[in-house]
Amino acid sequence: MDNLISKIQSINLTKTEKVIADYILDNINNIGLSTVTDISLKLGVSDTSIIRFIRLLGFAGFADFKNTMKER
Repeated sequence: MDNLISKIQSINLTKTEKVIADYILDNINNIGLSTVTDISLKLGVSDTSIIRFIRLLGFAGFADFKNTMKER
């Protein structure tokens, strides 16, 4: 998990990516229970933006990210 936080903090983010990153960091304990659509509606960004950001972090997609978050 520290790797994820370090990776997010080390990337030069766009405004949209910053919104997504802040949400992930603020909700790290329950993000595994959310859907990409739930998050996109809360943040006012597209599903695609979230999926691109998750891939930027090194995950295959949102399902891979979600499973990793649930396991922790």
